[in-house]
Amino acid sequence: DDDTGDDDTGDDDTGDDDTGDDDDTSPSCLSCPGDFVVASEADLLAVSSCLCIGGSLEIANTPASVVDLTALAGLSSIGGDLELYDNASLSSLLGLGDLVFVGGGLFVEGNGALEGTGGLSGLQSIGGDLFFEDNSALVTVDGMVALSSIGGGLEIADHPSLTSLAGLSGVTTIDIDLRIHDNALLVDLTGLENLTYLGGDLDIHHNPALRNIDALAGIGSVASDLRVHDNDLLTSVDGLGNINGVGDDLEIAWNPQLIDVDGLASITVVGLDMYIYRNEDLAHLDGLSNLTAVDGDLHVYRNDLIENLSGLNSVTAVGSDLFIEGNDALTSVDGLGNIVSVSDDLDIVNNPVLCQLDAQSIASAIQVSGTTTVDNNGACP
Repeated sequence: DDDTGDDDTGDDDTGDDDTGDDDDTSPSCLSCPGDFVVASEADLLAVSSCLCIGGSLEIANTPASVVDLTALAGLSSIGGDLELYDNASLSSLLGLGDLVFVGGGLFVEGNGALEGTGGLSGLQSIGGDLFFEDNSALVTVDGMVALSSIGGGLEIADHPSLTSLAGLSGVTTIDIDLRIHDNALLVDLTGLENLTYLGGDLDIHHNPALRNIDALAGIGSVASDLRVHDNDLLTSVDGLGNINGVGDDLEIAWNPQLIDVDGLASITVVGLDMYIYRNEDLAHLDGLSNLTAVDGDLHVYRNDLIENLSGLNSVTAVGSDLFIEGNDALTSVDGLGNIVSVSDDLDIVNNPVLCQLDAQSIASAIQVSGTTTVDNNGACP
């Protein structure tokens, strides 16, 4: 297995620190300094007397007899990471109820019998990532209501049975990314209503049963990327209504039942690229009416029902490319009329019912630093 001071879990940088030695931010630990690996009942017994662990604790590939962690009752702090992975019979985290502090990350991965997280009821602070992945029987992230801050990112991914995040209701701060993806039965994000600060990306994708993201309404800004894509039943992004800025990319894509982007109405600036594409039921972009600048690319393509770009009326500058392409119902690009400059290329192409002359007229009024291409649009009345 990996050295547990870094995050080799398939996600991004973690915000936790190295765990090979005692963590400076952890409570003083005189009980069990150093790192511990548990792969057997004997290993579990060997750490059962620890009240605190100065380094990391890895519990992995344990035998069928290990169904819970009651042997760890009394453990209150871990200076480094806590890793629980590939424990085939571990069905409960019972025994971790006294754990208050994890100085590094908490990684729970590949525990096929684990149904809930209620054993973590005392946990208040995590210095690094909180990561749940591929726990096939996990139904609920529960019992973690004492947890208020996550020093790294939060990722919940690849759970075929997960239906609830209610146990995260105490979380107000995530210092890096929030990623929720590939959870087949997750209908909403209830449990995240109290989240107000996010320091990195917000990425919600490939959740086929997800119907709304209303629980994210407390977030006021996204420091890096905001991506909502491949959510088959999502009809709105209203839960994003308090976000006033996106530091990097904004991507809304492959949401076949999304009917509007009204939940983006508070966004005024996108720091890098904006992509709106392949949303089959998206009828308009009116929710972007307060957007004034896109500092990178602006792409609107292959949205079958969009008839006009009036939601882009307030945009005055595009920092790189502007592409309007393959929108089958688009009849007007007048919504681009207030754009003064495009710093790279401008393409308005392959929009079959858009009058070619109208598109050329709009394009000619924009100062374009690169190449302008207006081609293969429709006939004019």
